[in-house]
Amino acid sequence: MAHDGVLPDADDALVARVAGGDGRAWQAVVDRHAQSILGSAWYMLGDRTESEDVAQETFIRLMGKAGSWQPGGLK
Repeated sequence: MAHDGVLPDADDALVARVAGGDGRAWQAVVDRHAQSILGSAWYMLGDRTESEDVAQETFIRLMGKAGSWQPGGLK
């Protein structure tokens, strides 16, 4: 069991739960991916503030697309 009480589900299962309004699943997705998204953006942009904006925009877009998520990616 993960430290936040959410089982270590596959990302596809977590996003399906996010689409259903599960806040704990959303937190698990953010916890799981925020650092790698931020790190990748920082590597490419070289600016922490811009990188934080990119990471935030990434999660905003995911939230908007969660309902159309299919295993393996968006369809």
